[in-house]
Amino acid sequence: MDQDERDFIERIKKEEPSRGLRVRVSDSEEYRVTALGRGEMGFYQQNDRALLFEFSAGFGFIVKRSIRRWDDGKKVTDAEREVIVQRIADYLKAGGAQYVEVIE
Repeated sequence: MDQDERDFIERIKKEEPSRGLRVRVSDSEEYRVTALGRGEMGFYQQNDRALLFEFSAGFGFIVKRSIRRWDDGKKVTDAEREVIVQRIADYLKAGGAQYVEVIE
């Protein structure tokens, strides 16, 4: 992830009011999913960490391999990736997608 991407993520993190779906899981955990542009790129934030990912909001698919690194430079673990994919799928279904395909 280059500096331009990190700066872009930082701007989205600061947007108020935020767009998309925001869910408070517990007192210590909150996440946010937002479609960017024409719905081909997405933003995911979990507490203070965030990332960009590829998907198609219109066609209901998620590119799993695009979920690689947090904005702090740390790799997304396999367990984190599974949770993120499920949350993005929930976001798509809440937006009307009847079927969500995960592309490895």
